[in-house]
Amino acid sequence: MLYLKFSDLEKSKGQIKKKYGSLSGDSKGLIFDIVLFGSAVKGKEDANDLDVCVIFKRKCDFAKMLGKFEAPKMHLSSLLLEELFTAPLWLSLILEGESVLQDKKISEIFNFDSDIIFKYNLRSLAPTQKTVFSHALFGRGNGGIAQENDAQILGKGALMSPRSKSEELRKFFESWKIDYSVKECLVFR
Repeated sequence: MLYLKFSDLEKSKGQIKKKYGSLSGDSKGLIFDIVLFGSAVKGKEDANDLDVCVIFKRKCDFAKMLGKFEAPKMHLSSLLLEELFTAPLWLSLILEGESVLQDKKISEIFNFDSDIIFKYNLRSLAPTQKTVFSHALFGRGNGGIAQENDAQILGKGALMSPRSKSEELRKFFESWKIDYSVKECLVFR
């Protein structure tokens, strides 16, 4: 199975922008934006496809247009600009999407940071394990996986991490077999 690495993602973005960016061009352009989202954009190591949403300015023969986008390992969807904010897909796009044409995260365009809140408890650990866990998470004075991934301490048993760095924290909690939950959030800058 072929996995998308960050360099592959950047290459795909460049190819999509070069090939289809001209369709957005002027006021007569058909495409409002092309947004990448899903596991490849989230930085998951096991991402094996690229989710792409084409946002059209007006109605057209979507099937014909999307046929031009077909590529291996690409999952396509489309929206009309006028329906964008009411579409169920909009939440995924604003939380994790990256605009190919503007070369920015959708959340950044709206002046938000897209973060993940981790809530965890250490009840399953023995007292000595809790100490070792805390040192691994927070370091001794500095360092630790929380700092390495730009996580902020929100309180006892709660961290907030940028979405782009949250996968490492998920793996960390899972490797410790810690009971945790996650909440997605948008934070106004």
